[in-house]
Amino acid sequence: ATVTLYAANGTTVITTTTTDASGNYSFPNLAPGDYQVGITPPGGFSNVSSTDASPTDGKTAVTVGSTAVTGVDFGVNEPPVAVNDGVTGQTPGQPATVPNILSNDSDPNGGTLVPGNISLVTPAGATGVTTDGDGDVTGFTVPNQGTWALNPTTGEVTFTPQSGFTGDPTPIQYTVADAA
Repeated sequence: ATVTLYAANGTTVITTTTTDASGNYSFPNLAPGDYQVGITPPGGFSNVSSTDASPTDGKTAVTVGSTAVTGVDFGVNEPPVAVNDGVTGQTPGQPATVPNILSNDSDPNGGTLVPGNISLVTPAGATGVTTDGDGDVTGFTVPNQGTWALNPTTGEVTFTPQSGFTGDPTPIQYTVADAA
């Protein structure tokens, strides 16, 4: 990852370096004073706190004195991977359900994925969009097809066709967030 040394204001760049394979880095021969150290995570990763995995801007204030400063650590998070799901054996014109859309998803950081962090991706033209208290999409209607609904407690997703619709509904997508 790229590590940047900033002036105390956090915007003026003094120098940059790259971590080694173990995440170590250094800025030798610094004058005593106040600085900020920031990390630019590798592609696909985001900055999180090194202690509790909460989102952060990736910068830490540091005061350099007459001795070396160590232990300025950062956390990075790779987002979870949502894998497409399907329904088999449904009866045309009847509701169809995926019992838990998280069952085949994974978190490369070893976290636990929970249904409350799922957000359906609203397709173009959808109406009646519903959201939860966090703004995650939990349902919508695809005109001339039917309604998709997520149970944010169980992760169950149900398609209920409109009367007379017996075709295959437009596939939907979703995202899932981990604790970070």
